[in-house]
Amino acid sequence: MPKGTGRCHCGATIFKFDPGTVRWRGICHCEDCRRASSAPMVAWFGVPADAWRWLGDAPGARQTSPSVTRWYCTQCGSPLGYASTRWPGEMHGPAAALLDQGDYAPTFHCYVDEKLPWVQIEDGLKRYPKAAE
Repeated sequence: MPKGTGRCHCGATIFKFDPGTVRWRGICHCEDCRRASSAPMVAWFGVPADAWRWLGDAPGARQTSPSVTRWYCTQCGSPLGYASTRWPGEMHGPAAALLDQGDYAPTFHCYVDEKLPWVQIEDGLKRYPKAAE
């Protein structure tokens, strides 16, 4: 599959986007992302919502707060997308779901005020206490 393609663990749900539309790449430490992914942090990227499309099995969607929707594979449960009214018109994809992760390089950490106490950030990237603005 070409760049700009990601999939769930079982391969049933696939997403595609134009890699030239990536607006940002960052690592989120917020409790919501950690709990939704069962990971200590999540690497995300953002693209215009109209540059994103689903292939294969349709994902499930769950509203995790009044302003947030998260998408997941209905077969294996892999987290596959995030959207919030805070960033209208934008879709966030998990970098770990990309087939070609080599081009992914985060440029910042956000919600570092919520990071787990045993996580050490030593990569020199920009840090934001809350959301990257």
